[in-house]
Amino acid sequence: MSSGITNPTTSDTIDKVLANTAQLLRLLREAGLTDEARQRVINDPEFRTRLVIFWNDNQSIDTTTTPEQAAEIMGTNFHGISTLEQHMGVNLSAKSKKLFTKVPFSTETLMACRETHVLVACGDLSLMDVWQAQTGLFYAKSEPWYGARGEHFARSKGKTGWQLVRKNPVPDSTRRTWNEQNALLGQDEQVPSASVLAQAIIIHYQETEERLYETIYVRCSDVDSIGGRVYLGIFDQYGLHVDNDWDSRRFNRVGLSSSRNFS
Repeated sequence: MSSGITNPTTSDTIDKVLANTAQLLRLLREAGLTDEARQRVINDPEFRTRLVIFWNDNQSIDTTTTPEQAAEIMGTNFHGISTLEQHMGVNLSAKSKKLFTKVPFSTETLMACRETHVLVACGDLSLMDVWQAQTGLFYAKSEPWYGARGEHFARSKGKTGWQLVRKNPVPDSTRRTWNEQNALLGQDEQVPSASVLAQAIIIHYQETEERLYETIYVRCSDVDSIGGRVYLGIFDQYGLHVDNDWDSRRFNRVGLSSSRNFS
């Protein structure tokens, strides 16, 4: 009887066992397994045990963190629901608050991102909601171009929940087109909306006085009414700028924003 990848029989030769193991490793790599993660199975007994439990018993590995744990890990780069309510002028319902009882990122992910990202409790707000809540921190103090009736992206509501947003542009993403920039994203990254970016930038500033994207723009996932890509940044003493241009253009001061996918 011939064996499969993971069920060698006593009649299998060592070459067959090694070939099956090599095939398993190849399939895992194709699915996204990194060399660092493979080495962790070797070096980390606790992780190895959790992985075996998951494989053998089909149990889920807990990849969430409590807000208290996340705050301890992220330090000043953590902003919880109290900061969302204070700075965005919202009053979360009990149902909405339940969405924040678990942070959907593992402690390992947060440790890796503690210096490069901000973890922010974001509301179901549009870019215009953010502008109305903190008009004084935007460059446009009245009648912004994205407030026009046809700019639907600026009135589109986001989802309530945690967002882990990069504090700087994706490395090496300036002077590239939109498609070229997206090719730099890892499998665990996505491009956030203008609303999420604005909430992260402004809440972080209000809490720490650190200006994210102070001298550079970053493209977001939104497009305007004529198909131009929206980008935010140059958050200087005049306020947060919101602008737009074509995906095919390359600019020295326009990089790409990113946030982490949920674990």
